Amino acid sequence: GSALFTFSLSYTNRSTWISRPLIGLLGIIPLLTLVLLWVEPWRSIFFVIPDPNAQYLSFSGPWDRIWSIYMFELVSAGTVLLIDDFIRRPRPLTRYWVIILGCFIPFLVLLTRIMDLRIPFPLDLTLAAFTLTGLGFSYGLLNHDLITSVPLIPEVVVKYMDDGWIILDTQNIIVDIN
Repeated sequence: GSALFTFSLSYTNRSTWISRPLIGLLGIIPLLTLVLLWVEPWRSIFFVIPDPNAQYLSFSGPWDRIWSIYMFELVSAGTVLLIDDFIRRPRPLTRYWVIILGCFIPFLVLLTRIMDLRIPFPLDLTLAAFTLTGLGFSYGLLNHDLITSVPLIPEVVVKYMDDGWIILDTQNIIVDIN
């Protein structure tokens, strides 16, 4: 969640939003989650035993709800940032479908968790969703050069320039000039 959100900020040229206080705030819930899981008396806040005869524990406790909402908000914000960026600066969908699809997988899984639409057997799809997202992003970054093809905002390029400038696209067509 936090990694997807910070990736979205960076990828959409909003790196100035990433600061030490933001990183600290993004780490509070994950750190608290680890502490609660590691300390024995608080561990029960994660689990609910649905039936005394049940053979498995369910991650349906109160902290699971807090964690799911937190992750859903981060994934939603990251997805909205990326979609907004794609709408403002249209790009060929054939190259960026991996990023868009990669955001929607954890979004849908976390949405089903929040709405309590759980599958009937003991399988948590959240880990699989984030794994698929990471693999998809890796595929896109390595095979489609998505890092090198991040379009720059003209204001970012010329922020500190006192000279005249011309911005060309990949076909050497003038996009902007002063």
